[in-house]
Amino acid sequence: MATLIKTMDHAFASGFHDVAVGARAVLAWEQKKVQPDAPQIETISALVPVYGPEIVIMERLAFASLGVLADMVHANGSAAKAAAQNPGIGLELLQAVESLLQANPSLISQAEALVAKA
Repeated sequence: MATLIKTMDHAFASGFHDVAVGARAVLAWEQKKVQPDAPQIETISALVPVYGPEIVIMERLAFASLGVLADMVHANGSAAKAAAQNPGIGLELLQAVESLLQANPSLISQAEALVAKA
């Protein structure tokens, strides 16, 4: 079955989403097994009854945006070069994304592998 991921920004977005899903699963397990009496910590997704289906759209947009930014930093080699090529996007934001990629190099290799399968 062919993958639907064809661009690096989509691959990064997918990877970031998977990390978030995994983190939520670990948090749920920890709360259930380790701290059964601890108060429940609300995640953004838990706000769905308040904000309706827009929260799902917001999360998808956030992951997609992070994917685009990660692709920009990765493709340009640094946040400074990405900011110079894209003056409408702040250097501080791109540096935060660059730090995230540097701290998690497996995200880059996973994104590249997803695009290579396309």
